[in-house]
Amino acid sequence: MKKLPVDKPNYSIRRRFFDVNGDPLPWQDHGLGLFIDKKTIRKQVDLLNKRKTKTEIEIILNKERVDYDLYPTEDNLIYDK
Repeated sequence: MKKLPVDKPNYSIRRRFFDVNGDPLPWQDHGLGLFIDKKTIRKQVDLLNKRKTKTEIEIILNKERVDYDLYPTEDNLIYDK
């Protein structure tokens, strides 16, 4: 599938899983985009978190790491099923 061009992306989102020992695996499922609204980003996070394993999700908005509510944070989102 051909990717659509994004003129000036201002956010990125990516996820990775953890192995049975709790060590993080390589990053995957990453994408860039233009910020639309908080609801859209939350839907993307919820979609990436559908798996039944420990998942880490990183959201970068305007070159700053943010949490689920889009407030600046030092840590990525970690969901442990």
